[in-house]
Amino acid sequence: MLVYSSAIACVISMIINAVLTNNYGVGSAVIGYLAYVIIQVLFYYFYFIHKILGLKSMRVFKSFIIPTFIGFGIMLLVSFVKLQTSSLILEMIVKTILWIVLYFLLLVAFKIIDIRKMQFDLLHKK
Repeated sequence: MLVYSSAIACVISMIINAVLTNNYGVGSAVIGYLAYVIIQVLFYYFYFIHKILGLKSMRVFKSFIIPTFIGFGIMLLVSFVKLQTSSLILEMIVKTILWIVLYFLLLVAFKIIDIRKMQFDLLHKK
């Protein structure tokens, strides 16, 4: 089934690329590849994860999308922080540390990460 989904996605991608080449040039390849990736991801979420692995597709999707949106929101928030430094590298380091701390705290606050379970796993690791 993986071969069929790849073949279908590839054909659709090539058709998109051929149709859009006159208007977008090399950009049509990017759009075609985007279509290919979207088809493959959808196949994995709705067929492979559910039918083959026996997992709930929506639960897997939520476990991915919620941390992604949290990370993106924090990135937007941190991008508005203005630091008065003469060093771009220092500014990047400070913003990165700020992003990591906020991301971790929000993952804990939304109960995506369970600190007690992490502590237990680290203390009882063999």
